[in-house]
Amino acid sequence: MPHRWWGDGDDKVSLLTPVVFNPVHEVREQVLPEQAELGRRRLERSANLTRIIDTVHQESRRNLLSTLPLIAAATPIALVTLLGKVFAPLGFDRWVESLRIRYEGEVDTAIDFCCEKSGEAPTPERPQQGFTVSEQLDRVEGCCEISAWWPVLLLW
Repeated sequence: MPHRWWGDGDDKVSLLTPVVFNPVHEVREQVLPEQAELGRRRLERSANLTRIIDTVHQESRRNLLSTLPLIAAATPIALVTLLGKVFAPLGFDRWVESLRIRYEGEVDTAIDFCCEKSGEAPTPERPQQGFTVSEQLDRVEGCCEISAWWPVLLLW
């Protein structure tokens, strides 16, 4: 189902669609109201982490004198990362993800995928928030017609 995706913490909308198609539906991920403060703190920490990574990247390109200590400090981290990705990719990925969750925190979100039928037709400039039940059924029906797996979908 081609649509515009607006994830929690995204700066802009992402088009999840083939290049030739301009979607008229938008799906949003939102932090649950009771966890709004945790969501704000997670976005703040994520932005801080991105800022640190960008600063290290930019500082390593400035000049020779300031680059040498930065490279010397980053070399052990880069070595551990390389060895982890080569020799234990799944375990290393899980470890890095657990560190990220420990630093940023985990927040429950909800995706608004369903909507009621509106009076006006959606356009790319004014997208509809979610899909109606009939639109979802049309798309699942289309998948079932071209797929040999439709009995599995019905059982699920």
